[in-house]
Amino acid sequence: MRLQTLTCLSLLMMVAGSAVADSTNPPATLQFRETKLGKVLATRDQMTLYVFADDQPGRTMCYKDCLEHWEPYHAEANDQGFKHFSLLWRADETLQWAYKGQPLYTYKGDTRPGEVNGYKVDPKWSPARPLDPKKN
Repeated sequence: MRLQTLTCLSLLMMVAGSAVADSTNPPATLQFRETKLGKVLATRDQMTLYVFADDQPGRTMCYKDCLEHWEPYHAEANDQGFKHFSLLWRADETLQWAYKGQPLYTYKGDTRPGEVNGYKVDPKWSPARPLDPKKN
């Protein structure tokens, strides 16, 4: 009887873990937010996140002068990737969040939650958008 109970508990834990892994929600440090441009990815503090067209999947190209206006959205050492959200190591040995392989950044000109001032500053930068805004 005790063995059956332990087996059932183990199965329940596995099923619960699978349910969490199948969720479409982003990790706790990221969220979706409505802006005047539609639904975009945002930080926990609701600051708009951007992607850079010159970045390569899983690799940032934003260094030096680029960092004067764009801040990498750093991850903590204990953060974990999830579905389309992943982590990449920068050359300075810090972790950065990525969405669909694209490194994520905040724009230093956005000073309030929901602002999208980084849009149209440079055509190579755009707000990070969900795969399908209707489903997220």
